[in-house]
Amino acid sequence: MRAQPVAEEAERPPKAARGRLRWRIFGICGELALVVGVVLLGFIAYEMWGRVGELNGVQAQLDQELRTLWGSEPGVGGGPSAPDKPPAEGAPAAVLAIPKLGLRWTVVEGTTSRDLRHAPGHYSGTAMPGQIGNFAVAGHRMRGMFWDLDTIAPGDQVTVEDRTRRYVYEVDANRLVSPRDAGVLLPVPERPGEVPTVARLTLTTCNPKWDNYQRLIVEAHLVSSTAKGGAG
Repeated sequence: MRAQPVAEEAERPPKAARGRLRWRIFGICGELALVVGVVLLGFIAYEMWGRVGELNGVQAQLDQELRTLWGSEPGVGGGPSAPDKPPAEGAPAAVLAIPKLGLRWTVVEGTTSRDLRHAPGHYSGTAMPGQIGNFAVAGHRMRGMFWDLDTIAPGDQVTVEDRTRRYVYEVDANRLVSPRDAGVLLPVPERPGEVPTVARLTLTTCNPKWDNYQRLIVEAHLVSSTAKGGAG
Protein backbone atom coordinates (compact mmCIF):
# COMPACT_ATOMS: atom_id res chain seq x y z
CA MET A 1 0.00 0.00 0.00
CA ARG A 2 1.47 3.36 -1.04
CA ALA A 3 2.19 5.77 1.82
CA GLN A 4 0.23 8.99 1.72
CA PRO A 5 2.26 12.23 1.53
CA VAL A 6 2.40 14.20 4.74
CA ALA A 7 0.07 17.15 4.57
CA GLU A 8 2.46 19.65 6.16
CA GLU A 9 0.46 22.69 5.19
CA ALA A 10 -2.71 21.20 6.65
CA GLU A 11 -1.04 20.79 10.05
CA ARG A 12 0.14 24.40 10.27
CA PRO A 13 -2.32 26.90 11.76
CA PRO A 14 -3.71 29.48 9.36
CA LYS A 15 -1.98 32.84 9.20
CA ALA A 16 -4.90 34.53 10.91
CA ALA A 17 -4.71 32.09 13.83
CA ARG A 18 -0.96 32.59 14.14
CA GLY A 19 -1.47 36.35 14.19
CA ARG A 20 -4.06 36.09 16.95
CA LEU A 21 -1.71 33.87 18.98
CA ARG A 22 1.13 36.35 18.56
CA TRP A 23 -1.03 39.26 19.70
CA ARG A 24 -2.26 37.22 22.66
CA ILE A 25 1.36 36.60 23.72
CA PHE A 26 2.15 40.29 23.31
CA GLY A 27 -0.92 41.15 25.37
CA ILE A 28 0.07 38.78 28.19
CA CYS A 29 3.62 40.17 28.21
CA GLY A 30 2.25 43.70 28.32
CA GLU A 31 -0.03 42.87 31.23
CA LEU A 32 2.85 41.25 33.12
CA ALA A 33 5.04 44.29 32.50
CA LEU A 34 2.24 46.54 33.77
CA VAL A 35 1.82 44.46 36.94
CA VAL A 36 5.58 44.47 37.56
CA GLY A 37 5.66 48.24 37.01
CA VAL A 38 2.81 48.84 39.45
CA VAL A 39 4.46 46.63 42.08
CA LEU A 40 7.79 48.39 41.58
CA LEU A 41 6.19 51.83 41.86
CA GLY A 42 4.38 50.70 44.99
CA PHE A 43 7.64 49.50 46.52
CA ILE A 44 9.39 52.76 45.67
CA ALA A 45 6.50 54.78 47.10
CA TYR A 46 6.65 52.74 50.32
CA GLU A 47 10.42 53.17 50.60
CA MET A 48 10.14 56.90 49.92
CA TRP A 49 7.11 57.80 52.04
CA GLY A 50 5.45 54.78 53.64
CA ARG A 51 8.43 53.94 55.81
CA VAL A 52 8.54 57.51 57.07
CA GLY A 53 5.16 57.06 58.74
CA GLU A 54 6.28 53.74 60.17
CA LEU A 55 9.53 55.33 61.35
CA ASN A 56 7.73 58.22 63.03
CA GLY A 57 5.39 55.85 64.85
CA VAL A 58 8.20 53.73 66.26
CA GLN A 59 10.25 56.83 67.08
CA ALA A 60 7.35 58.15 69.17
CA GLN A 61 7.33 54.89 71.12
CA LEU A 62 11.11 54.97 71.61
CA ASP A 63 10.94 58.58 72.76
CA GLN A 64 8.36 57.67 75.38
CA GLU A 65 10.46 54.71 76.53
CA LEU A 66 13.52 56.92 76.86
CA ARG A 67 11.68 59.57 78.86
CA THR A 68 10.33 56.89 81.15
CA LEU A 69 13.87 55.61 81.69
CA TRP A 70 15.15 59.12 82.37
CA GLY A 71 12.26 59.98 84.64
CA SER A 72 9.90 62.92 84.40
CA GLU A 73 12.43 65.23 86.08
CA PRO A 74 15.94 64.63 84.70
CA GLY A 75 18.74 65.46 87.05
CA VAL A 76 21.42 68.03 86.47
CA GLY A 77 25.15 67.67 86.79
CA GLY A 78 28.42 69.39 86.26
CA GLY A 79 29.80 67.17 83.53
CA PRO A 80 29.01 64.42 81.05
CA SER A 81 26.66 61.80 82.42
CA ALA A 82 28.06 58.47 83.48
CA PRO A 83 25.18 55.98 83.35
CA ASP A 84 25.18 53.14 85.85
CA LYS A 85 25.43 50.62 83.03
CA PRO A 86 25.48 50.71 79.22
CA PRO A 87 22.06 50.58 77.54
CA ALA A 88 20.89 47.13 76.49
CA GLU A 89 21.12 46.20 72.82
CA GLY A 90 18.26 47.87 70.95
CA ALA A 91 17.26 50.03 73.94
CA PRO A 92 16.86 53.82 73.58
CA ALA A 93 20.10 55.53 74.56
CA ALA A 94 20.08 59.23 73.62
CA VAL A 95 18.41 61.93 71.56
CA LEU A 96 20.11 63.28 68.43
CA ALA A 97 18.97 66.26 66.36
CA ILE A 98 20.23 68.08 63.27
CA PRO A 99 18.67 71.57 63.29
CA LYS A 100 19.56 72.21 59.64
CA LEU A 101 17.43 69.22 58.59
CA GLY A 102 14.69 69.92 61.13
CA LEU A 103 14.92 66.32 62.30
CA ARG A 104 15.24 64.69 65.71
CA TRP A 105 15.59 61.03 66.64
CA THR A 106 15.82 58.73 69.60
CA VAL A 107 19.07 56.79 69.17
CA VAL A 108 19.15 53.12 70.15
CA GLU A 109 22.10 51.08 71.35
CA GLY A 110 23.62 48.88 68.63
CA THR A 111 23.91 48.84 64.86
CA THR A 112 22.38 45.52 63.79
CA SER A 113 19.83 45.59 60.96
CA ARG A 114 17.09 45.22 63.56
CA ASP A 115 18.46 48.12 65.64
CA LEU A 116 18.67 50.42 62.62
CA ARG A 117 15.27 49.66 61.12
CA HIS A 118 13.52 52.52 62.89
CA ALA A 119 16.29 54.54 64.55
CA PRO A 120 19.89 55.65 64.31
CA GLY A 121 22.12 53.31 66.29
CA HIS A 122 25.07 53.96 68.59
CA TYR A 123 28.15 51.92 67.70
CA SER A 124 28.62 49.90 70.88
CA GLY A 125 32.10 50.34 72.30
CA THR A 126 32.51 53.93 71.12
CA ALA A 127 32.22 56.87 73.51
CA MET A 128 28.91 57.95 74.97
CA PRO A 129 27.54 61.49 74.42
CA GLY A 130 29.82 64.23 75.72
CA GLN A 131 32.64 61.88 76.65
CA ILE A 132 36.22 62.27 75.46
CA GLY A 133 36.56 60.03 72.43
CA ASN A 134 34.26 59.38 69.50
CA PHE A 135 30.48 59.08 69.93
CA ALA A 136 29.69 57.23 66.68
CA VAL A 137 26.18 56.76 65.27
CA ALA A 138 24.93 54.94 62.16
CA GLY A 139 21.67 55.54 60.32
CA HIS A 140 19.94 54.32 57.17
CA ARG A 141 19.95 56.53 54.08
CA MET A 142 16.18 56.82 54.03
CA ARG A 143 13.69 59.68 54.17
CA GLY A 144 13.05 60.73 57.73
CA MET A 145 16.52 59.63 58.78
CA PHE A 146 19.91 60.32 57.13
CA TRP A 147 18.54 60.88 53.59
CA ASP A 148 19.90 64.45 53.36
CA LEU A 149 23.04 63.96 55.43
CA ASP A 150 25.09 64.97 52.38
CA THR A 151 23.80 68.54 52.77
CA ILE A 152 25.45 68.93 56.18
CA ALA A 153 28.51 71.18 55.94
CA PRO A 154 31.33 72.39 58.19
CA GLY A 155 29.98 74.83 60.76
CA ASP A 156 26.56 73.18 61.00
CA GLN A 157 25.48 71.90 64.40
CA VAL A 158 24.35 68.54 65.73
CA THR A 159 22.82 68.28 69.20
CA VAL A 160 22.74 65.25 71.48
CA GLU A 161 20.95 64.76 74.78
CA ASP A 162 21.41 62.21 77.52
CA ARG A 163 19.52 62.06 80.82
CA THR A 164 21.09 65.13 82.39
CA ARG A 165 22.85 67.16 79.72
CA ARG A 166 22.57 68.67 76.25
CA TYR A 167 25.63 68.63 74.00
CA VAL A 168 26.27 70.74 70.90
CA TYR A 169 28.73 69.48 68.29
CA GLU A 170 30.04 71.56 65.39
CA VAL A 171 30.61 69.81 62.08
CA ASP A 172 34.21 69.68 60.84
CA ALA A 173 33.89 67.58 57.69
CA ASN A 174 31.53 65.70 55.40
CA ARG A 175 33.38 63.07 53.36
CA LEU A 176 33.16 59.71 51.61
CA VAL A 177 35.07 56.58 52.62
CA SER A 178 35.09 52.88 51.83
CA PRO A 179 32.56 50.73 53.72
CA ARG A 180 35.59 48.80 55.00
CA ASP A 181 37.17 51.89 56.58
CA ALA A 182 36.63 51.20 60.28
CA GLY A 183 39.14 53.90 61.17
CA VAL A 184 36.37 56.49 61.25
CA LEU A 185 35.10 54.85 64.44
CA LEU A 186 38.38 55.09 66.37
CA PRO A 187 38.59 57.39 69.44
CA VAL A 188 40.71 59.66 67.22
CA PRO A 189 39.39 58.92 63.72
CA GLU A 190 41.94 57.37 61.33
CA ARG A 191 44.69 57.48 63.99
CA PRO A 192 45.08 54.03 65.57
CA GLY A 193 46.52 54.05 69.07
CA GLU A 194 46.30 57.81 69.57
CA VAL A 195 44.86 58.86 72.92
CA PRO A 196 41.82 61.14 72.49
CA THR A 197 41.70 64.55 74.14
CA VAL A 198 38.55 65.86 72.44
CA ALA A 199 34.91 64.76 72.53
CA ARG A 200 33.94 63.94 68.96
CA LEU A 201 30.86 62.84 67.04
CA THR A 202 30.81 60.70 63.88
CA LEU A 203 27.66 60.01 61.84
CA THR A 204 27.75 57.29 59.17
CA THR A 205 25.33 56.29 56.42
CA CYS A 206 25.33 54.62 53.01
CA ASN A 207 26.25 56.41 49.80
CA PRO A 208 24.95 56.99 47.21
CA LYS A 209 21.23 56.99 47.87
CA TRP A 210 19.73 53.58 47.02
CA ASP A 211 23.16 51.92 47.15
CA ASN A 212 25.93 51.18 49.63
CA TYR A 213 29.30 50.98 47.92
CA GLN A 214 30.51 54.03 49.85
CA ARG A 215 30.05 55.46 53.33
CA LEU A 216 29.10 59.08 53.91
CA ILE A 217 30.76 60.37 57.07
CA VAL A 218 29.98 63.52 59.05
CA GLU A 219 32.59 64.40 61.69
CA ALA A 220 32.11 66.96 64.46
CA HIS A 221 33.63 68.11 67.74
CA LEU A 222 31.97 69.15 71.00
CA VAL A 223 31.60 72.91 71.48
CA SER A 224 29.26 73.11 74.48
CA SER A 225 27.72 71.02 77.23
CA THR A 226 24.89 72.37 79.39
CA ALA A 227 22.82 70.89 82.18
CA LYS A 228 19.15 70.24 81.46
CA GLY A 229 17.23 72.29 83.97
CA GLY A 230 13.69 71.35 82.85
CA ALA A 231 11.78 68.29 81.80
CA GLY A 232 13.76 66.36 79.22
